[in-house]
Amino acid sequence: MMLAFSIFGLTFAAPLLLIGLAAGAIPFILHMISRVRAQSQNFPTLRFLKLTMEKTARRRRLQNWLLLLLRSALLAVLAMAVAEPISQAAGGWGGNSGQVTVLLLDNSYSMATRQGADTRFSRAKADAAGLLSGEKKPAMGCLLPACGQVKSLELTTQLELLRKGVAAASINFGKADLEQRFSRAIDLLNKQSNPKKAIYLFSDLQRESFEPLLKAADLAAAKDIHLFILDYGSGPINNVGITDLRIGGPAIADSPVEFAAVVRNSSPAARQVEVVFDIDGSRNPRKVITQLAPAGKEGDKVAVKFGHRFSRAGDAAGTVRLSQPDALLTDNIRRFALKIGPRIRVLVVRGQSPPDAGWWADPATMLATWLDFRSPAERQQTKIPWPLRVDVIDWKEFWQGPGQGGSGAPEALANADVIFFCEVPRFSDAQGRAIEQLVRSGKTAMFFLGPEIQPDVYNRLWHRGGKGLLPAKIGLPVGQLGAEAVSEKVEAFDVTHVYLAGLFPQPGDYLAEPLFVQRYFKLASTPTGTVLLRLGNKDPLVVARDFGKGKVILCTAPASLRWSPSLPNHGVFASMLRRITFQARQNAGGSGEMSVAGKPVVINVPRNTAEPIKNIKITLPQ
Repeated sequence: MMLAFSIFGLTFAAPLLLIGLAAGAIPFILHMISRVRAQSQNFPTLRFLKLTMEKTARRRRLQNWLLLLLRSALLAVLAMAVAEPISQAAGGWGGNSGQVTVLLLDNSYSMATRQGADTRFSRAKADAAGLLSGEKKPAMGCLLPACGQVKSLELTTQLELLRKGVAAASINFGKADLEQRFSRAIDLLNKQSNPKKAIYLFSDLQRESFEPLLKAADLAAAKDIHLFILDYGSGPINNVGITDLRIGGPAIADSPVEFAAVVRNSSPAARQVEVVFDIDGSRNPRKVITQLAPAGKEGDKVAVKFGHRFSRAGDAAGTVRLSQPDALLTDNIRRFALKIGPRIRVLVVRGQSPPDAGWWADPATMLATWLDFRSPAERQQTKIPWPLRVDVIDWKEFWQGPGQGGSGAPEALANADVIFFCEVPRFSDAQGRAIEQLVRSGKTAMFFLGPEIQPDVYNRLWHRGGKGLLPAKIGLPVGQLGAEAVSEKVEAFDVTHVYLAGLFPQPGDYLAEPLFVQRYFKLASTPTGTVLLRLGNKDPLVVARDFGKGKVILCTAPASLRWSPSLPNHGVFASMLRRITFQARQNAGGSGEMSVAGKPVVINVPRNTAEPIKNIKITLPQ
């Protein structure tokens, strides 16, 4: 680190070399050493010569002193020159010599725009390398890219390393965070006592990244730091790009997935472009031609949508691209990868219903209708795929094996992704332990309470003082039934939860259709999970909780019309059940994953408890 020192109003970049000022004393020392006193001897006949010599000696003594001072001053000036005096007003007596510089290089993908034979980025790299090699090269420097990770941020006097860093710099597909990087550069320079500090910004000054920098408070704080901006954004623009790609819908076999590509025109003229959607290199990719208004006009940005159903599970990849090349090729294509999961298996366990109850009182039938709303004729047609496989079994038989007249519930439970228990009266201890273990391992279970259930059995098996499966202790039912009975209205939805988020544009839209409940089970303890639906009297109606790797949801009313005239037919409630079903696969992991180029990717690595993972190797596509 270079130190600066001020004396007599001057600042020196190399103050240690001021020790050379001591050389100014050398002529005085030599003068004192060389002085020799002659012995005095009187010669009467030479008294007139003595008077003449004394007059001449006085004149020479003055000349010698002037010569002595001149020699000392020359040595002092030489020492000060070597110590490199700096003029604050003129920017330094030695040009950029001794300057501390941070090179902020914009490597966002817009810098790859081609202008003539070169790109903006190649021109910026050439200018940065020239700054580090020219006559005005700094004494110390640092290279700071605008995008990507910065492993270390240190100043160095080895400019050759900086030149190599500039040559190796490449385009990054992240956003140029000029404000944050500029703040880091100022913090680095403020630690230096050298008054000659500068930041060189090599950028095309895109509005999205440059405007926050202009408003940053660090600009005002950097009053002692020179800022040089090299603009590479000038010149004609002929570019249309895909600025975003969003994937909607679960990545499940036979489930519709929507791909929405945002195409934007940055050219001053209207453009017509062809957008191509390709899955796994198909021979017949789908194409859409769209019209774009000039940049800055309404219609310069358009969302182009493609729908696709994946017929089988497994890995899939594809692209959304523009068929015509332009000035910036990097934004003409967006790549994506999906891990398509198999069809979701749903198990509905039918509880005990009154013998004379109709379909409206059978929660299992209503659940199956919500989850698979095809007509019986459509279900018989194999050409109409469906992403869910819904199996319904009776609670008295679901634990009996196939040889005992049952359906083999242990296997059904193990194979199911989500299980709905509809007013099941009771469970054995073995059933309770098995169901709790399944949820802990990653399954999703939802319990609908009803008039036939035994709360004491539920609490003994799954509450256990708040440490069991249930999110709360079940109390007694409250409320009356009938046309004249008072109903409780749902007054609050947790619109931030994944089961409910995004169903409507505005939070108030959830309450547009009233949802009433006449009778329900009051919870006897404070829920440990998230209350998804809350009644007007503050009692929870639906509570969700994480349990191990899985999820458990408790509904304090039946999934039928017995206690609620509107619950089973309410749009929000039905949509919530479908969300629970499709999210069950993602909770379990291993399928339904989506990745888009330029966005973070989470890779679920399978664990082996016998042999812990020591290292992971990721092989990228070509």
